[in-house]
Amino acid sequence: MARIIPVLTLILAVATARVAKSESPKEVLAQINKDSFGNSVLSVLQLQLATGGPVGEIQILLNNIASQLNGDQKKADKVHESDTVAFEKIIADLEQEIAYHSNLNRCSFKLERFNN
Repeated sequence: MARIIPVLTLILAVATARVAKSESPKEVLAQINKDSFGNSVLSVLQLQLATGGPVGEIQILLNNIASQLNGDQKKADKVHESDTVAFEKIIADLEQEIAYHSNLNRCSFKLERFNN
């Protein structure tokens, strides 16, 4: 029983940091369980606790998951930054094209008025 409390406290602390404070722990666990990844994590934790395995292995699992998520987030941030720079360049180029064609239209209109 002493093993279960720190693990469940950790799970609930992580989960409640991500959801509204008005939700009960059961609601939080139900939300985690709805997600296939969350369900897998909870299943592994239940199995580990049921077999009386060391809590350290659960902590290693959670640390590995957190590390992988942090790495994935860093990669996604780099892609987002690169995409943002590329899109800003495209927008600037398009703004120049619009300005160029607007000037052409004005000149064409003035020339047409001058010729008539």
